[in-house]
Formats: sequence, C-alpha cells, structure tokens
Amino acid sequence: MLNTNVYLMRRIVAFCYGSTEEIEKTRNSLYSVCKQWRDKFRLHLWVHPTSAYLKSVMMKNKILARALWDYSGDLIKPGIGILRAACVRNMWHHAEKMLLDGNVDMSRGGAYKVLCAAVLGDCTQAVEFLLNDCRIVSFKPCKGQKDVLSVGCQSGRVAIVEKLLKDGRFDPTCDNNYPFLQAVMTQNVELVKCLLQDPRIDPSMQNNFVFFSVIDDDCDAVLELFLKDPRVDPSEDENLAVIMASGEGKLSALECLLKHPKVDPGDQDNLAIEMASETDILPSLIAC
Repeated sequence: MLNTNVYLMRRIVAFCYGSTEEIEKTRNSLYSVCKQWRDKFRLHLWVHPTSAYLKSVMMKNKILARALWDYSGDLIKPGIGILRAACVRNMWHHAEKMLLDGNVDMSRGGAYKVLCAAVLGDCTQAVEFLLNDCRIVSFKPCKGQKDVLSVGCQSGRVAIVEKLLKDGRFDPTCDNNYPFLQAVMTQNVELVKCLLQDPRIDPSMQNNFVFFSVIDDDCDAVLELFLKDPRVDPSEDENLAVIMASGEGKLSALECLLKHPKVDPGDQDNLAIEMASETDILPSLIAC
C-alpha cells in the first residue's frame, strides 16, 4: 500500500513539472489520480494534500490546483502561505475560496502580508476583497517592512494604487513621502499623475527634493508633469534647478526647464552658463 501511495504522489508531482500541453492531454488522468490519492489519504496520514496544493499554486499550475481542491478540498488546510502564493501569482479563483472560507488567520500582520502579495501579483480582485472586508481594520506593515502603498508604487500598479488612495487608510506621505518617491523613481507617468491628483501630495515637499530627483533621473515626461503643477516653482533657491541641470549635463531636462517662464539661466551671475561651459551642452544653453 505504501508503494502505491508513493506512485500516486510521484504522478502528481510529475504533473506539477509537466508542460501545459501535456497537462491538457492528461486532464482526465490527473483527476483520476487525485481521486485515488484522496481515497488512499484516509488510510495513510503521512500524505499531506496541503503541501501538494501549495506546490501546485506556487508553480501556477491551475489545472492541478483545481483538481486537488475538487477532490481533497475538505482535507486542505489553507494558511497565510498558500493564500499569499495564490495572490502573488494572480490565481484569484483559488485565493477567493480561501478568503471566503474565513479560516485563514489575518491577525499579527496577516492582512498586510496578503494585501502586499495581491499588489505584487496585480491581483485586483483580491485587493478589492480585502479592502472591503469589514473584518479587517488595519493593514499596518510589519516592523521594518514597507507600507502597502509603497509596494504598489514600486511595482507600478496604477489601478491598484488608485484604489488604495481612495480607501483612505493608506497615506502617500508616510515615511517622508516614500511612496511618492518610489512612484517617481519608476518613471511611470500615469502613476505619478495619479499621485499628484491626491491633495495630500505636495510635489515641492522637502525643499523640492523629489523635483530635483526627477531632473537627475532624466525622465522628461515626469519632469513636465512637475513643471505643469502650480505648486512647483523651478526658480526657487536662485534657479538651482537649471544650474544643477547645466552642471550635470542634463540637456533634455535643461530644455524642459528653460520653457518655463520663471526659469532664468542668467541668475547668480550666469552661473548656469558657466557650469555648462564645463560640459558639451553650452551651445544648446546659449541657443535657448
């Protein structure tokens, strides 16, 4: 009997590593194997369906995961690990079952971990479910971890970031505006535009630190968004922005800045022109 179970388990594992085409061809056989495995399980407790289900989810093998759940669902004990694996792989069908089941412990940072996994996996349905779950009050990050909004911004999940901002429990200015800075670093124009529309965000915060980082990153599209925002004054600190762009040879950023009516390249005794002379952009600066 032991050898029979080993054989069944090997066949299941083989399906995990098989190609999609091979799995499709042997779908009926797979369901048959899972049914046999389910029958044998009651006699041999060493066979753990939860482990096999986790493996199938981690490998994003939807056919195997569905078969295991259909024939051994009542024996599978879903936990945070499996739920996170399903969310980060955008396997909503399986994540939904575990969320609706309600037996997954969301305490001690569990809700935060699952939501982060859903954000990383771009599993919008799971994000919506968690945000609307009245049982979850807070998504406070674990000690030393990034907040959920920062994870969304760093991953470039525009649609999900919009939902998080509308929820109200996520602050885009937390950790010294870290979420906004992450969004700018991705150079995702739609994401930055989304955050700039939030009244809590001030693009000139921290003495224009984020604005200067945009100039340094050579992203003209994002820079133009900042220059169009009335809260940003590119001439502050005696036209430091244009001086910095000149000194670092940022020609495209310099051209964007010089289109702004407040920018004066002759400020501080033509310091911008003097610094540009040390790079190859002086002719372009004079032409402007």
